Amino acid sequence: AVWQVRESEKPGSGAGMDGLQQRARELGISQHCVFTGRVPYQRVAELINTFNVSISLDSEYRGDLYGSSATKVRQYLACGQPVISGPGESVLLAQPDFGTIVAVTDLAQIQQAILRWLT
Repeated sequence: AVWQVRESEKPGSGAGMDGLQQRARELGISQHCVFTGRVPYQRVAELINTFNVSISLDSEYRGDLYGSSATKVRQYLACGQPVISGPGESVLLAQPDFGTIVAVTDLAQIQQAILRWLT
């Protein structure tokens, strides 16, 4: 991995969970990741508050198909977490200390944003 992940939690589950777990093993970071599966809504804020940085990178395709993740971004901000997000959520991240807007397909830009908030 390019940066060291101290610990992260990925609430939720679904078809992509096995792939995420496999990718974490391939990258050698699985010991730093906790895949919680579904959690009760009452625990969401507790989990968010364990994050070092929150990331919401919806592709334009996903946004067109399902809508944005504005609720997720609002939850992250309400918990005082910095958010790395695509341009679709830029109005929510208008203050520089709220997070960083990135191009969702620019891995170098995403990496820089992560490093900025972790250091």
